[in-house]
Amino acid sequence: VTPASRTVVGEIVAAGPRIGPALDVPPSSDVIHLERVRTADGAPVCHEDVWLPGWLGPEILDEVATASLYDALDQRGAHVDRAEQTIAATVLDPRTADLLEAPHHSAALHVTRTSYDVRGRVVEHAVTTYRGDRYDYRLTIHRHPRQESSR
Repeated sequence: VTPASRTVVGEIVAAGPRIGPALDVPPSSDVIHLERVRTADGAPVCHEDVWLPGWLGPEILDEVATASLYDALDQRGAHVDRAEQTIAATVLDPRTADLLEAPHHSAALHVTRTSYDVRGRVVEHAVTTYRGDRYDYRLTIHRHPRQESSR
């Protein structure tokens, strides 16, 4: 598929009591908020709210309109090394459903991700809602046999 994004909102806001701790910055700090609809071959797949620490600079808002967010982070020396992610079942609220061109209250996946760079700094906090009918989550799970201890 060909991925693309449509920016709904790009702004500088105060981190506040919820996003400040998620980005490991004081609540009064300026952060970058990006709201986008992600598409696959032109069809809406997910809605995402992304918050970035203000030290990345407001110019990143213009850059991600035409390029990859992670490429823009790389250009700033914020090379994403790992992320912690939580996935939960949900339903689409009317606004998100309209943005995703889906029925109100239809099944969806709610994904919260915090990404860290190679220095251990938080460089992204994202809340993404995926249409349940256009997203699969696949894992490969390995079971290693227990080693018997010798006595």
